[in-house]
Amino acid sequence: MEKLHFVCPSCGKKLKVDRGCEGKTVRCPGCKTLFAVLGPHQDGVEHTRQKTSAATQDRTETSTTNYAGFWSRAGACVIDCVLLAVLVMMLRFVVAASDGALSWGFCWLAEVLIYWGYFALLHSSEWQATFGKRALGVFVTDTDGRRLSLARASRRYLVMVAYPFIVGVVAGYRWGLEGWTGHPVEVALLAFWIITGSSFFLVAAFTRKRQAFHDMIVGTLVLKK
Repeated sequence: MEKLHFVCPSCGKKLKVDRGCEGKTVRCPGCKTLFAVLGPHQDGVEHTRQKTSAATQDRTETSTTNYAGFWSRAGACVIDCVLLAVLVMMLRFVVAASDGALSWGFCWLAEVLIYWGYFALLHSSEWQATFGKRALGVFVTDTDGRRLSLARASRRYLVMVAYPFIVGVVAGYRWGLEGWTGHPVEVALLAFWIITGSSFFLVAAFTRKRQAFHDMIVGTLVLKK
């Protein structure tokens, strides 16, 4: 069957489809942008992401299987946590073995940069994914299917870690001063923190676009390749 050759109006990727797709709405496999394919005698490709009716767009999005499921995201998270734990343990070993040449303040700052760099730099890179996400074939985009800027990837990371960081500071201050007593109030408080913190991630199993809390706040999606 004769092929139509054209360029994606969003990312510039060269594409080709069957002639039978003329006049139909297709999705770029690279940037996931929706657009209509026009005939060879018309002026290229009409970008219709904004012109597509809400009903048609919802139907198209719902029928796709591009959204990464909860378990894919959870598996990627486990891989990332293992890799980061290894990096942090290596860093702490070096600091401990330095006999005071490297301070623990330096270690803390380096850990912050490692975590930020791992998520923000990798999510805004050409991979659009951490090592864990790449291993499981998922990647992060904005809601229009474009690659994240470093600023947006950084905001996504900050929103993702804000609640655990606050809880860690409060818990560390309280139990660092008084120690863990096992009092029912402490147990209830710890359970509350765990449940609320987990819910920010577990919500990805139930939202239509499989977005976690930080995805909805920053406007990002996790998609399957």
